[in-house]
Amino acid sequence: MLIKFQSLKARKRPKKLVELRLGTHAFAVDAEQVIEVVGARNLVTVAEGTASILGVVNVRGNVIPVGDIRPRLGLPLAEIDLSSRVIILDAAGLYLGLFADSVGNRLIEPDDNAWITDKEPTPDLPPLRGFVHLDAGDIPVIDCEQVFTAEEKSALENVTKSF
Repeated sequence: MLIKFQSLKARKRPKKLVELRLGTHAFAVDAEQVIEVVGARNLVTVAEGTASILGVVNVRGNVIPVGDIRPRLGLPLAEIDLSSRVIILDAAGLYLGLFADSVGNRLIEPDDNAWITDKEPTPDLPPLRGFVHLDAGDIPVIDCEQVFTAEEKSALENVTKSF
C-alpha cells in the first residue's frame, strides 16, 4: 500500500522548483512536493514492471513505487547510472517515486515575471503547472499530482503489494 497522508498544500504557483533531467530535456517540479531525492542504484525492479513502472525503492523501511514518464513523452528508456535519481513526491497524498537521469543541486526560485502565461503545452508533455523562463530556456513545470495517470497510480500501488 502506498503511504497516504493529508496534503494541506493549496494549488498555487510554486515559489521554489527542483530541476530534473530526462535525457537532454529539462523539467522542474514544485520543491514543496519533493519529499527527498535518493540514488536510483537502490531501485529494485519488479516482474510486474512495465515501461512506465520501474520498481520500488526502500526509504527508511517504506517501500516507494517508482515510475518513469519517458514512455509518455516518447523518450527512450535510460540506463540507471551513478547520476540517476528517484525523486520522492507527495502526489496528492501519495508517496511516489519519479525516475530522473539527474537532479539539479540547487533550488530554483523564479520571480513572478519568470512565469510564462501564454504558452500552451503540447500533447507530448506530462500534465503541467506551467512554464518558467530561465537562462537555459523555457522549462516545463510538471504537475506532481497528475504526473502519473490513474491507471499508472493503480499499477504503482499494486507493485508495492508484493513487498
